[in-house]
Amino acid sequence: MAAIDRIGTFKGRIIEGAVGATRQQGLPQFTVKLVADAWYDETSGEWLDWTEYDQTITGYINLVYFDKNGNLVKNLTYDNLCQITGWDGTTYSGLAALDVKDKPLQFRVEENDYNGTVTLRVQWVDVIDASPGLKKLDAAELKALDAKFAVASPKKAAAKPKKAPAKTKAPTPEVVTPPKPKAGTPTVEEETTEADAWNDCLEANKTLDVPVEQEILEDYWVSAITDIAADPNNVTGAEYVAIRNKVLEQIDIPF
Repeated sequence: MAAIDRIGTFKGRIIEGAVGATRQQGLPQFTVKLVADAWYDETSGEWLDWTEYDQTITGYINLVYFDKNGNLVKNLTYDNLCQITGWDGTTYSGLAALDVKDKPLQFRVEENDYNGTVTLRVQWVDVIDASPGLKKLDAAELKALDAKFAVASPKKAAAKPKKAPAKTKAPTPEVVTPPKPKAGTPTVEEETTEADAWNDCLEANKTLDVPVEQEILEDYWVSAITDIAADPNNVTGAEYVAIRNKVLEQIDIPF
C-alpha cells in the first residue's frame, strides 16, 4: 500500500484503530489507519474511483481539549466518530473494545507545516454520506456552538484575535533564543514587533527536548493575544512582549 499523496476529501474505510493519548497533555486520541476508495474532484463535483491506487493514511483524531478556562470539552469530530464507529461516547475503554475494521467513513486530508516540514494529515472525519468538501456548520449548529462554548471576556467582543504570523526571517543572520521570561508585566520601554515575537517563540520551541507541535504553538499564540491585548486587531509593541513571554512560559511547562 502507498501513502496518500494529495490534499482532498476521500471516502474510505478504517483498516485498524486504537485509543491512545496526545504527547503533550495526555488527552485521549483515536488513531486510525484509513484506506481511500474514492477522491472528490472539487472541479467537477464528482467522486472518482481511487481503489486502483491502494493508498492509505494514518489519522490522529483528538477527541477532547481544554478551553481557555480549563474546562474539558469535546472536539467537533467526537460525535462524528460516534456515528462512524457506533461508539456510545461514554467511555474510552468502550471505544477501544469496538471492532472498527472496515467501517466506512469520509475524511479530509490537508497539508500540515511543523517546524518547516510539510506533511499530509487527516484534518477531520465524518460519516460516509456527508456533504463533501470543507466541513461547515449550519446556522443552527453555529448558534448551539456559541451558546455552549462562548467565553465571557472584558475585551471588545467584536475584536478578532490575530492568527499566528507566518514564519519570517530574523532581521539578523541568526535568531538568538531569548532568555526565559521573568514573571510580571513588561515595562513600557520594552517593545517588540509581531514578527520578532513570533520568531522568538519558534526558536525557543526548537530548543526543547520535545518541541510543541506547530498547531498547539499557534493556539498558545492566539490565546495569549486574546488574554493580553486590549485590541487584538491593533496590538502594541509592549503587548507583544507580554504575549511572547506568556507563550514561552506555556511551552516550557510540562503537562
